[in-house]
Amino acid sequence: AAHLMDGDEREIIGISVTRRLPRAREVILGNLEKYRERMGAEYKLDPEKELHFEDAYLCGGYGQVNEELLDCIAEAYYKEGLCLDPLRRITGCCGILMHSMSQGRMFSSCTRAGHRSFMTRCRKS
Repeated sequence: AAHLMDGDEREIIGISVTRRLPRAREVILGNLEKYRERMGAEYKLDPEKELHFEDAYLCGGYGQVNEELLDCIAEAYYKEGLCLDPLRRITGCCGILMHSMSQGRMFSSCTRAGHRSFMTRCRKS
């Protein structure tokens, strides 16, 4: 909501861990509207246009731990020093990492073929 109120140039990407895009978009827009009403917020930007949402990294769904997520945890730890919790928030964290890698924004050491394979397997879930 701060981005919408400030009207700044940032691009905010939402990573879903539970819902596919149509429903997730509906829920997020509804929550933004509730926030605006409750807080009396004024948005300088249109939420419909500013909502960038990614549902390609569900990796089996919220709370699921599989080999691909464990690979992501290990890679983040050994290559970048990030310690990720395998029981909570892991799908979202790995979704952010994988999306950033796919956009060439970070973790250049992680973009070799094995990690692209991880992203492909994860995107199919």
